[in-house]
Formats: sequence, C-alpha cells, structure tokens
Amino acid sequence: MRENVGIWLKYIEARPLFKTKDYDGIIKLFKGTKTESFSYGGYKYVIDDAINIAKSVTDVNKISSKLGISKNVIAKVKKHFFIDEHLIKTENGFQVGRFEKNADDIAFWKEAENGFIKDVSWKEEGIAMNLSKAESKEYFNNLISHEYVELRLMEEGFSFRSLKELNVRKPHDLAPTLNGRYAESFFESTIPSPNSSLSNLEEIV
Repeated sequence: MRENVGIWLKYIEARPLFKTKDYDGIIKLFKGTKTESFSYGGYKYVIDDAINIAKSVTDVNKISSKLGISKNVIAKVKKHFFIDEHLIKTENGFQVGRFEKNADDIAFWKEAENGFIKDVSWKEEGIAMNLSKAESKEYFNNLISHEYVELRLMEEGFSFRSLKELNVRKPHDLAPTLNGRYAESFFESTIPSPNSSLSNLEEIV
C-alpha cells in the first residue's frame, strides 16, 4: 500500500499535464521511456481510410443529420477517435499517436454517413463479418457514447488507461462499454445509461 502512495501522488501531479497534453512532461514524471509509434503515411497509429475520415469535412454533418445525434457530440468524438494524438503505455514504453483503427471502425463510420440503410460488412483477420442495419446502428451509438464519455473524462486530466501496474479504473474503463452497459455493475444504479439520441451524455460525465 505504502509503495503505491507515490504513484497516486504522481497521478494527481499529472492531471494538469494531461489537460495541456504535455506528454513529454508526463513521461518524465513517471520516469518512463518514449518509444517510436507505428507510423503510416506520415501519421502515427493509422491506416489508409482512417486518414481519409480524419480529413473529411462532410461526415460530421451527414452523421448528425442521418442519426439525429448532436453535431457537437459527433465532432468531438471524431477529433478524439480519428485525429487527436494520445499518450499510450505499451510493453515497449510510452508512445504518442492517434488511436489505431480496425476495419470495423472504418466500416461503421462510413455507413453512419448513410444512416445505416444497409448491413455493415468488414473483414477481421481475413474472416468476413456482418451486422444487420439495426445492430449496426446500436453498436455505433454505443461507440459514440463510449468515446464521448472517455474524452470528457480525459479533458479533466485523467489518463486514457493506467500508466502504472495498479488496479485503477481510467476513462477507457469507466465509460459505457460497446454493449451499452458499464464495466462496473454499481454504475448501473447510480449513473444514467445513454438514451437513444445520446442527448444525455453530459449527465453521465
């Protein structure tokens, strides 16, 4: 317990650094080593279509209009999920870059622009995957909820995930999961679940 006190104090000290995204300062505080992130096309942590989504200027309005979700929510999630660089702790050290994207992330975002008028299909490790229109829309709403709550907590100076080997819940763990529930069961009775239009996300954070 005593040996963990110092780590807790570092998390407190790191909050203003996270708010300003002073990642070098955080790495120094935790006496870590910064290693080179995976890079593609000059961007860290991304693949082809993720770059195109990041550069798009029409997707936010389309998704908001088609799904009835606040444009502000979609815009903030896009910036967090596809554009911003984040500090990640890996087995090789600390890395800074955009979140890695999988084929399903791309497929769901693209079909959201159309309002999920058809099933969503993608390949996962060479295996064909498919979700119905209704399942896809529900999954996408859960993804937006998760990413929005996560980013709002991170704006308050919390790290994406734990930076040390402690059983500490961080924004990624505390946000609603991709099945629309909470990882912590007691949250179910104390924190509201996202509604169908995601208009109550600020009540969660």
